[in-house]
Amino acid sequence: MNPLARIAAELFSTPLFLDARKAATIAAVLGNRVGVDGERLEALARAFGPPLASRPAARGRSGNGYAKIGGGIALVPVIGSLVTRAGGLDAESGLISYDTISRAVREANYDPEVTSILLDVHSPGGAATGAIECADVIGNIAKKRPVVAVSNSVCCSAAYAIAAAANKIVVTPTSMTGSVGVVMLHLDRSQQLADHGLVPTFIHAGAHKVDGNELQPLSAEVKADLQQEVDGFYGLLVASVASHRPKLSPAAIKGTEARTYLGAQAVAVGLADEVGSIDTVIQELAGLHKEAGETWSKYDKIERLYGANSASAERLKDAHAAGVRAGAAATLAASKR
Repeated sequence: MNPLARIAAELFSTPLFLDARKAATIAAVLGNRVGVDGERLEALARAFGPPLASRPAARGRSGNGYAKIGGGIALVPVIGSLVTRAGGLDAESGLISYDTISRAVREANYDPEVTSILLDVHSPGGAATGAIECADVIGNIAKKRPVVAVSNSVCCSAAYAIAAAANKIVVTPTSMTGSVGVVMLHLDRSQQLADHGLVPTFIHAGAHKVDGNELQPLSAEVKADLQQEVDGFYGLLVASVASHRPKLSPAAIKGTEARTYLGAQAVAVGLADEVGSIDTVIQELAGLHKEAGETWSKYDKIERLYGANSASAERLKDAHAAGVRAGAAATLAASKR
């Protein structure tokens, strides 16, 4: 499939955990290259608000998707618009996949030289499918070793769901955090086709097979069905965030009404734990709990020899978890979760 067509398929007529202002970036990048009149799409984008600043993908990643930056820290970049599977489009198109992030965190978790994981987040969010599963991977690993997420300029929607699974969220003073909501963008191109004398006809089996297609106007019934789908994803997103941040109730999350918050404002409403920077987090994590790292190395070897569910592996797992939490007390004590 054409890469632009793949990107368009990720964006239109599908639920997104995405800050709506990202639509301006979509207009600037795609324009009429996906078969949509550029001027019309730009007008639509302006209605959503100003474009988000772009940022190049992080360099220096290992083949496993993370960089060891010293002090036992694995830095995992969560940079770009999030998709379920990028299929090689990641860095070149400003996309990063949930598969890439999950794999990087898993590999870092099994690296004997790694004792903590730092998520460097600069993302407006992205696809709804795959986001919660990725958050669950991070949440499970955060039970074993410190995982800290930094809202390093933008941490919205799906990106926030991922960050929420960490032990702690740090926001920079000028970062934008939140936008915990769902959006679906539907483009009705029926008038555009009519202007060119084209009339589409769908021949299909199943009454709802072509619901939501862009060549016909949305009926009230189909719009209601799509709203129900969006509401279902919203419920899953809220439940995911609340499960990983138990001091933030579902009611409080919904009460944000998908707003974004600047720096310390995110801390005030409970979406983040403290204001800082990626440098301050690195200083906190660097050199933590050498003993816990050694314990993990031993556990890893036994798990590989005897299996993850063996009694020996479980005992070392418990010892490792205790060591990590004890060694990381200075980092996690400030958490307001």
